[in-house]
Amino acid sequence: MKPQGRIRSQLSNHRGRGVLGGGVAAALLLAACAPAEEPEGASSSGEQQEAAELPEDAQDDDVVDSPAEFCASGPESQAPELQEEDEERIEDLRVSIGDDPVAVPMPYLEQLEGDADYVAPSAEGPAENVPAPRIPALLCEDSVEGRMAALSYWSEVMLYSELSRDPHLLEQLHAEDCYGCEDLVQGLESIAENDEWVVGDPLEVTLHMWMPGENPDHLAAFLETHRADFTYYRGEGDAGSERAEERSTAAVEFVYDEQDGHWKQAAQLDAAMGDEALERMQQDEPEAAEIQAPEMPGEVRENSPEGALAALDYWFELFDYTRVTGDTEPIEMMMDPRSDRLPELFMSTVALVEDGAVIELDGESRAEDVRVYLEAVQTEDAAMIELHLHEAGFDAYEGAEHLGAHDGFEGVVTYALFYHDDVGHWQVFETVSASMEEIFAEGEVEAGEPDLTRD
Repeated sequence: MKPQGRIRSQLSNHRGRGVLGGGVAAALLLAACAPAEEPEGASSSGEQQEAAELPEDAQDDDVVDSPAEFCASGPESQAPELQEEDEERIEDLRVSIGDDPVAVPMPYLEQLEGDADYVAPSAEGPAENVPAPRIPALLCEDSVEGRMAALSYWSEVMLYSELSRDPHLLEQLHAEDCYGCEDLVQGLESIAENDEWVVGDPLEVTLHMWMPGENPDHLAAFLETHRADFTYYRGEGDAGSERAEERSTAAVEFVYDEQDGHWKQAAQLDAAMGDEALERMQQDEPEAAEIQAPEMPGEVRENSPEGALAALDYWFELFDYTRVTGDTEPIEMMMDPRSDRLPELFMSTVALVEDGAVIELDGESRAEDVRVYLEAVQTEDAAMIELHLHEAGFDAYEGAEHLGAHDGFEGVVTYALFYHDDVGHWQVFETVSASMEEIFAEGEVEAGEPDLTRD
């Protein structure tokens, strides 16, 4: 399994990523939003805004189906026939690392120009009679072309949402638990509530990289949006505020929804993540940093409370080193040969590195409130160490794609170590999520005092 699939099955807090943000119309450049919530919860695909009924064989320009209704409108519930502009949507819309970026096709711009009822935004007021973009039939296909059409249509819906100041079409494109999407919807609602709009050339969306992923029902893409000089208005009588051109980068993920029969947005990343990702794309394939394995401190060779504590500190250094580099040899030297569970702590991350992922830690794993027990354990050459563990979390990347994130464990744990004369140093035997008090109570042993403590 490639890293994309592995990380989605192994990281407990990962949901997907994506793009876009905005609090006012001038900032609606695919990146003003910075979602701070866990990637759980958002609009449900089963709770989409109700759409007007349409003839089965047509899509009227004035009244638009939801994408789910449109995709079910073909003969015998098959996808509708391809439209003339579908070919335009998929032309050259693939970009890999090192390729020049390409403009995302938006036939919607021609649709606006040809609509006699449409009134463009001006100093007198926001846009009026904004037509909804025509839904491409390819949006209904779980195929490479369907992915391209989804990216094109989504860009058009973003422009429509800004012009109309109405997020309902965008909500229909949101998958269940879409990460960050609710922030964007709220931003669009705020635009209408505050009576804000922008006058100038429409948004231009440029694709810098697309990553279809290991399955045909997934697409992640890094985008840049650009707007030339524009004027920002707020409320009746506002003289307008001229703004310089703006560029913004972001990342968006799409998935194919089998139930509704079309592509949906699954996640969006904030602007900072998008800018960081764009910098990554301008480099060669990122590689794990060249890190030297930590050297064993001399104290680890001492059969003493200080030696046991030094051994556990060294273990945490090796733990972080192993997860980043995939090199297990140093940490295996610190594992008691009788232990068969310790590799579970890091082997899933090692597997990601072996599959080509780059692991970036968000800090260092460390121990606080440490209590070292030797005498109380009443077992020769054994130590028990209770501590509050702060395990470093990490982000995983493959190329420029952010595969997911893992929040490190935090809580009270106890480690068992043994000193082995044949190897000449301490080795870690086991770890449990329990305090020494709980362990003593379970063994019906009177709790003793620690031989060594450290805050």
